[in-house]
Amino acid sequence: MNFLCIAAAVLAADTLSAQTTTPASTEPFLLPSLVLGEPDVPPAIFSNAVGLTLFWDNDGAFTKPIGSTDRWYTSGSGAAIQWRGPGTTEMLSWLPSFGGEFDVDRPGVSYAAGVVLSLNIYTPKEIDDPNIRPDDRPYAGWTYGGFIAQRANRAAATPTFEHMEIDAGLIGPSSHAGNIQRSVHRTFGEAIPQGWQYQVRDEAGVDFKYQRRWRYDVLAESPITGAAMQVIPDAGLTLGTLHTNASGGATLRYGWNTPDDFGPGNMRYAGDFTSTAVEQKFSGTAAYFFVRPGVRVVAHDATLGNSLFRDDNPVAVNPSPLGGEVSGGLAMIFFGHYKLSYAHTVMSPEFDGQNQWQSFASLTLTAAYAW
Repeated sequence: MNFLCIAAAVLAADTLSAQTTTPASTEPFLLPSLVLGEPDVPPAIFSNAVGLTLFWDNDGAFTKPIGSTDRWYTSGSGAAIQWRGPGTTEMLSWLPSFGGEFDVDRPGVSYAAGVVLSLNIYTPKEIDDPNIRPDDRPYAGWTYGGFIAQRANRAAATPTFEHMEIDAGLIGPSSHAGNIQRSVHRTFGEAIPQGWQYQVRDEAGVDFKYQRRWRYDVLAESPITGAAMQVIPDAGLTLGTLHTNASGGATLRYGWNTPDDFGPGNMRYAGDFTSTAVEQKFSGTAAYFFVRPGVRVVAHDATLGNSLFRDDNPVAVNPSPLGGEVSGGLAMIFFGHYKLSYAHTVMSPEFDGQNQWQSFASLTLTAAYAW
């Protein structure tokens, strides 16, 4: 809630600030025109931007009307505040890079920072069973806050983007996941989960997340319709006391007036904020469809009860070392400042004994402003 208050204050202050089209001394914002069929116009340049993103994952409710369930990864909610400006570059420019590809004096290099607060909720398959389920995913919640650092080089032969994040938080009763899920179910008249007394025990932890993306144009933007197609491969890893894994995939997107970013964001990795692609100052709109197949390799997941520091969890199951997933959906930019995306994800089993694939839906809404 504090993050939301801060964001409201920043966005209110922005509406009172004067817009300038004079390039700043560092990291200018380039805003492409979004009006369908309109010829290219000189880009407006802004030296600062701030955005608020709300995330919601759910395996039921109206986000996934077919196959609505409460099981395994059942819900996630969070908010991220991201910003960029001359001060952001100064704060993050010390980060090393391979061959100096993200040096601040290189053309096309830009930085962004942010903070995130999130809660992920996990349950076994049968939430109405009051008995312990030793061979199923345990009840667990992961509540955390994190700091985000992002950087991109759009002038490279292959435009490249990096996302770095440090998260710290709690699993177990102190995550308050059980209280929140029971309260939500009670409010909406749904079945009350019966087994939270068997959830994983309290544990504090720290995770470091890293992801790198590359962008390739498959079909250049049409000067008439604005349609284009891109492929955005990605590779990432998480190292920490609660999660250790690696992942990779590739996003294929096709749309109209495709923004100058590196694909849609999600609960795992907040979207690219190194460009003002989601803060357009034009009356037009943008939209694209996307699909992302991906793979993951998992060494450790404390939400499955496999703690590094304690052995008293009521239920513990082993993670599946190799898995895959496919996501697909639609993203839209509208009213000049807002981006809304919807995605549906299907995942292979995450732990030994899980004999079915899982699916969930995601909604992401971003409001961003530049000045």
